[in-house]
Amino acid sequence: MIRSRLFRKTLVFFIILFGVVANVSAAYSGWLIYKRLTQEYESKAVAIARSVAHSDIDIIARSDAALIQSKIDQYLDLEGVSYVLVTDAHGEVLAHTFIPVIPEQVLAAVNLVRSRDPLSDSTLVQHVTLPRGDVIHVGMPILAGAAGFVYIGMDRSIITNYIWQSVLQQQGITMVIFVVSGIVAFLFIRSISMPLMRLTEYANRVASHDFSGSIDIRTNDEVGALAQTMQSMSHDLAALVGNLENAVAEKTEELTETLSYVSAIIGNITEGLLVLSADGRVFKSNPALERMFGCSGLEGCTVEEALAVNALPEANAELISALRRALAEGHADGARMVQLFEANCFRADGGSFPAEISMVCFERNNVVSLLCLMRDVTERRRIQESLRKSHDVLELKVAERTRELSRMNSQLMLENAERKVVEQALRRTEERYRSIFENSIEGIFQTSPEGRLLNANPALARIFGYSSPQELIAEVRDVALDIYARQEDRKAFVETVGAEGRVNAFEFKARRRCGGLIWITANARAVHDRDGRLLYYEGFIEDMTVRKEALARLEHQAYHDPLTGLPNRMLFQDHLAMALSRVQRRSDYAFAVLYLDLDRFKVINDSLGHSIGDELLCHVAEQLRRCVREVDTVARFGGDEFAILLEEISAPREAVRISRRIMEMLSVPVSLGGHEVFTSASVGIVLKTERYENPQEVLRDADTAMYRAKELGKSRFKVFNQRMHEAVLRLMALETELRKAVERRELYLEYQPIIDLAESRICGFEALVRWNHEYLGSISPAEFIPLAEDSGLITDIGDFVFEQAVTDLKKWNVPEGIAHRGSLYVCINISGRQFMQPDFAGHVEQLIREWNANPEYLRFEITESVLMEQMSVVADTVSRLRTFGVRMCIDDFGTGYSSLSYLQRLPVDIIKIDRSFVAQLQNDREGRSIVRSILSLGNSLGLDVIAEGVECLHQEQVLDDMECRYLQGFLYSASLSVAEVDSLLAMEAPLAYLRFTAESGGFKDVSGL
Repeated sequence: MIRSRLFRKTLVFFIILFGVVANVSAAYSGWLIYKRLTQEYESKAVAIARSVAHSDIDIIARSDAALIQSKIDQYLDLEGVSYVLVTDAHGEVLAHTFIPVIPEQVLAAVNLVRSRDPLSDSTLVQHVTLPRGDVIHVGMPILAGAAGFVYIGMDRSIITNYIWQSVLQQQGITMVIFVVSGIVAFLFIRSISMPLMRLTEYANRVASHDFSGSIDIRTNDEVGALAQTMQSMSHDLAALVGNLENAVAEKTEELTETLSYVSAIIGNITEGLLVLSADGRVFKSNPALERMFGCSGLEGCTVEEALAVNALPEANAELISALRRALAEGHADGARMVQLFEANCFRADGGSFPAEISMVCFERNNVVSLLCLMRDVTERRRIQESLRKSHDVLELKVAERTRELSRMNSQLMLENAERKVVEQALRRTEERYRSIFENSIEGIFQTSPEGRLLNANPALARIFGYSSPQELIAEVRDVALDIYARQEDRKAFVETVGAEGRVNAFEFKARRRCGGLIWITANARAVHDRDGRLLYYEGFIEDMTVRKEALARLEHQAYHDPLTGLPNRMLFQDHLAMALSRVQRRSDYAFAVLYLDLDRFKVINDSLGHSIGDELLCHVAEQLRRCVREVDTVARFGGDEFAILLEEISAPREAVRISRRIMEMLSVPVSLGGHEVFTSASVGIVLKTERYENPQEVLRDADTAMYRAKELGKSRFKVFNQRMHEAVLRLMALETELRKAVERRELYLEYQPIIDLAESRICGFEALVRWNHEYLGSISPAEFIPLAEDSGLITDIGDFVFEQAVTDLKKWNVPEGIAHRGSLYVCINISGRQFMQPDFAGHVEQLIREWNANPEYLRFEITESVLMEQMSVVADTVSRLRTFGVRMCIDDFGTGYSSLSYLQRLPVDIIKIDRSFVAQLQNDREGRSIVRSILSLGNSLGLDVIAEGVECLHQEQVLDDMECRYLQGFLYSASLSVAEVDSLLAMEAPLAYLRFTAESGGFKDVSGL
């Protein structure tokens, strides 16, 4: 029998699998046969019923039972026919083959056929179970049931018997096949398992170190190959085991000899050896240790007993503590690192000596022990001290030589490094020369002194338009004639190489095979023989045509404006610097600089788009080119700024004449993108250029003159003078002082009263910021307020004005004072830059909360021009301020371009008539009409109207006749300090006092009254 478990499992698996497949296939075959035979019997029954119905229709129609019975008895001889039954149209049985009676199941099937549609001519197949077995019951109507019905029953037991016979035959055949297959499988598996079993038995012998046997498997398959491999491996293992045993014996003998050597070494080394066990007792010591400490018989003693000195109880305490600590660390964390330290040790006789101690923990029989080596370093320290003294003596001599040696060493190292670099470069060059020569993208050549090509690489041929180096060498007879475009370049090349021995980056124009010209850069050298005779020139060249063109484009882009093509600031400054140099060299040379800025360009750019703006700039550039000469330089600095350098001018009026021509040409409208565009320019001119040293100073003054032209109304030119420069310097100094003044809070407020004629009282004040500099004196707000707006200081100044005005207003609106003069309000001027800041209303709300101000007594004054700049933003900000309770006032009303619709849309409360209209009330009828119209407009819109600039009684009388209720001006008072306002409000009749002081020409402090 097979004893292999592996193949036994395989055989069992295949037997089970075969049985499952056989049973499944038998079941499926039986079901398929059953289905086909049933269909065949049903078809046979239908055919018999149809035969009876069609062939005996006349007999059935006459209801001749005897004749029908004789007819149907014939059908019982057919295989499978169980019964035949004939009924008339009413279901009465005419004849049947049942003995003795018809079963109830058949009658039920007959009634089921009659219950169907009487006009149906189709057959009905049913399966009926009778006591003697199952039958297939088929009903066939005769003439759609009008003549009767024929019923045939087919016996199903024949089908069942046939299926069982087929299944048994199939299973028998399957069993025979299974038995034969099992025998074949057994023999096949046995032929495989037997060699494997012998192989396994041999492997077990080898595993037990039995190499005496052999295995005899000579099959030509994997098992035979495995057997041969295992036998070869066993022979190798036998040899290895024998060698290993011999090696172990040899090593054992060597170890024994080594142990004797170690014992001899330990006994004779000069260092003291001490081995401590885990409990701190001396396990081993050598004679050197005993001589070192003057003791003996240390084995078995504790470390304290071994190293104790009777005369000195604390002697060797440091050494003992270190040994105990090392043992403890070895027990705690298994430390195996060598520890090295020095200590002052004591002998048994009390003498001391310095010792160097090294110790390390190790495991001996799974127990931590400590190995300690001690060395008496007395002699070493003496030697070290001697060496230190010698070192000090030699150090001076070494220092002297070190500097010289360092210099020589550096020189030698440099020469050595250079030599190595050269040698390596030569070696790499020699190794790679051929590869570089053939594959280089640069052309490599060798030419004779006469100009004949001796050697060339493929890249050189491609550069000059030849298909191969051979073709290039064959066609080029003389490089001076066939390659160089100019003979002078070849001559310069030969002269340079002859003088210097080489050329670097030698540029020249060369001629290609097709006749086209290219730019070439060459690096070459002359090669001589040992006698100094010139052999040939060699080097490499590169086609730099594309680089030359790119450099030209880059140079143009670097010095020209990409939009207009004009020179840029850099190129203009370069030309200006050369002009300044010529002025210093030539007394008859003069030039002028024009700095030009387009007016309203931002409006055009924002309204019509940047493309229209770019077209306008190109148009202006073209017009400027037409206005100047060829020798002049027109440049664009960026944005809408241009500069013109007029050279070789004969007189200053020539620069003025060109400026006028420029302004005339720019004033002509131009059609751009379907829009008629008007533009103008402001021009600054610098004429006296002798005193300038650099271009930046010239441009600075030209820019100053240009901005002065803009300040005077734009569309004009202005010649620079020294006063402009001084004004700029003053503004810069003034801005610095203003910053300091804001930081130091040197600004202060003055207040000008606002008079209510209807109630004859002071109803409020206008807060006016003042600045009195300690050196510059009083500085006008018209001078420092615009400066504050430009420098961004207006926000800090505005916050200061708000804080101071709120503080003063709280003091004046005390309850005891309100009774006789009513509540006072203060008008605070808000600059346009301050008002247009993001979230200005939110900032005001924060200040109101911070200073606990009552917004009912606050009036913010903004000019009419601010309202017109950005209507939607202004309207939103004014609406938010009014929600806080702050009332809004339009200052200088009538001087701007506002419309009545804007005034109606804006939520303002007060308008101030500008002083220019009030000044015309005496002699100008039109001025009176304007004032009357403003008063009528304000009254119709429900606004308070204040007339400012009232300076005489006649103006007061006219305004009173026009029913102008609120007045302000020098007639009543100039601006007052806080102390003067305090004194004024302390009076019983402050308005009467103001009239009196105005007539007498001054304000008197009556705070003491």
